Amino acid sequence: MTEEWELVFAQAVAFHGRGQLAEAGSLLAAILEHNAGHLASLQRLAAIRRFQGRLEESRELLARALERFPDSADLHNSLGNTLNALERTEEAVTAYRRATELRGDFPEAHLNLANSLKALGRYEEAVAAYREAITKRSGYAEAHTNLGVVLDRLHRLEEALASFSEVLRLDPRARLAFNNVGLALSALNRHEEALGFFEQARAVEPEALEPVFHEAIVRLAMGDFARGWRDYEARLGLRGTSEFAQPVWDGKADLSGKTILLRAEQGLGDTILFARYIPAVVKTGARVVVEAQKPLVGLLRGMAGVAQVLMPGQTTEFDVHIAMGSLPGIFGTIPGREGYFRAPAVAVEKGRVGVCWAGNPKFALDYRRSIPLAIFQRLFGVSRRFVSLQKQWRAGDEEILAGIGNLDLERIRNVEDLAETAALLARMELVITVDTAIAHLAGALGRPVWVLLPFSSYWVWGRRAEDCDWYASARLFRQQKAGDWEGVCSRLAQGLEEIG
Repeated sequence: MTEEWELVFAQAVAFHGRGQLAEAGSLLAAILEHNAGHLASLQRLAAIRRFQGRLEESRELLARALERFPDSADLHNSLGNTLNALERTEEAVTAYRRATELRGDFPEAHLNLANSLKALGRYEEAVAAYREAITKRSGYAEAHTNLGVVLDRLHRLEEALASFSEVLRLDPRARLAFNNVGLALSALNRHEEALGFFEQARAVEPEALEPVFHEAIVRLAMGDFARGWRDYEARLGLRGTSEFAQPVWDGKADLSGKTILLRAEQGLGDTILFARYIPAVVKTGARVVVEAQKPLVGLLRGMAGVAQVLMPGQTTEFDVHIAMGSLPGIFGTIPGREGYFRAPAVAVEKGRVGVCWAGNPKFALDYRRSIPLAIFQRLFGVSRRFVSLQKQWRAGDEEILAGIGNLDLERIRNVEDLAETAALLARMELVITVDTAIAHLAGALGRPVWVLLPFSSYWVWGRRAEDCDWYASARLFRQQKAGDWEGVCSRLAQGLEEIG
């Protein structure tokens, strides 16, 4: 390239550095018209087009460059980045692998490869790639952090803790590292130790809400409700809940003759959990309007004192509002342990056991709480008549279910909402479920429910062996070590045999 075009390229680089992408792109395109094989311009323009969301243009530029320079590790790595942005992750893996083959010392490509393998759920391969990146670059904090995340997914919690701890060693002022170590310790049921790391994360960055919220969750799991409920309010800032012109009820202002809106701001199970406080709000003399997810509308309409139930997006007139998860901090006590939803007046079908083995796969921690049907199916070897409460099946479930003769799959098919689910649960002699809305619904109805829990469970279930503060009818079956659903299902089958 002539000296004149080198100056143009230098100007394009300067524009790019200042974030003037349109200007940089125009100059780079002009260079490529003059010299179609200018590698630096192809790479930089491809990166700009990727940042601009013009992904196919980026891919085409990189493909063009690779025709001329097939042994460029940088180009293969850049192509992987663009393919990832196009959600063509398998192809991105191929591109990153080629980059690592072409250049022995390329830690960024190993990291990118590992991240893509993680996105595909190929966790063991991802672990190997992260470790390779760490080998290539000493003190690679990003690789250690992501390695910890994948080890957690594999239930290798002590190794995950070691990875997060290494990040903290590399940067003793890293707020995120303190937070991650705290989360790893709480996943290991080392809650008291976890508290110290969340407190240090708060000291490093006092305005950060994540460690406040995570400390609250640990305190609630430990039964420290006084401090737990106070810091639990941090969730509202994290989730960006809706702002209203009307004030938030502080728990002290007189509500006589006023309308209060109770907002459901978490999942179905949390809404059911906190609905126990609705009668206490009704007793204040307020007109109570509840905002809830669509599956809960029918169920909540049946609660005494509820004037109106809205779905998210629907509006009405009200004077004050409050998030339902803030009610425990106001009222202090835990009402309704024996049940607070009205169970339909139906006959219990003796010997019928309702079962739910998996939750919503979109939930971030679903990998901890859901049981593979290949493991759960051992339960069906017990002489009982089982009824599926499972609305969503996972890959491979259909083939397994086809071979089970004592499981009714039909009764749940036409159930549209949780009021109908409640009617089905009321007929069951026993409900057996992982930690989903079904567990909360059965407990809120006062129905016998066995809840199957991971090694470190959601705060609601506390840390006692077999019972909790929130649902008197619940019996808890906890993993004895992370990921050990086989042990849980063995004890579960034995428990069923014992009750005859």
